[in-house]
Amino acid sequence: MHPFPLAALVGLGFALAAGGCMTREQLAQKNAQQVDEICAAHGLQPGTQAYTNCRAKVVEKQQQDEARRQADWESTAAIATGANSGNFNMSHSIGF
Repeated sequence: MHPFPLAALVGLGFALAAGGCMTREQLAQKNAQQVDEICAAHGLQPGTQAYTNCRAKVVEKQQQDEARRQADWESTAAIATGANSGNFNMSHSIGF
């Protein structure tokens, strides 16, 4: 068995993984495009007040969702580290 095919597959895997990475600017552009698509799907036309209001509402909703996800993550992390209950001991919580 030759080592080249395995190395080629590993290299391809790294290339594919790196290709999935996006810069902040690219993510912002993709998000703006998605917001535009949402508002356009509702039949709104760019340049109108309704379209501007739609974009603002969609972005606000995204920010609220992100804040909720962040709070959930922080809560989960706090529980996992025992920050909310002092010396959290799993054996006491499950009856061992």
